[in-house]
Amino acid sequence: MTAAPAWVFRFASPERTETWTLRFADGKALLVVDNAQGPRRYIGTATDGTSLVLAVTSANAKIALDCKRSKRAASTKCNDTKAKPIDVLDCYHPDFKEPMPFAPAPGMEYAADTGCKGYRLITP
Repeated sequence: MTAAPAWVFRFASPERTETWTLRFADGKALLVVDNAQGPRRYIGTATDGTSLVLAVTSANAKIALDCKRSKRAASTKCNDTKAKPIDVLDCYHPDFKEPMPFAPAPGMEYAADTGCKGYRLITP
């Protein structure tokens, strides 16, 4: 599973930063959520149809994501609507209204700081 391409979403704010790395292939999924407490691995299934449906678990938690294939204009500049569109997986978590856009590594982030309040590509 670790050989599958990495799709990455990061949430960054002054209060917390979380990086979500998703890999999926052959009906299997690996999601690693890395934050100040360290990485947490979730393993489970990836069902690919009209959307990519993920059902993953760790030792003490479950995550379900419904991911729609989409394109977003993105660059390292915050909210760059003139950027070239890239492939993303807009993943919806039941607890959040807005999707988490996963992009091929190095990925995409939602920055909630004074320099940027919006989406941009992660700078390697």
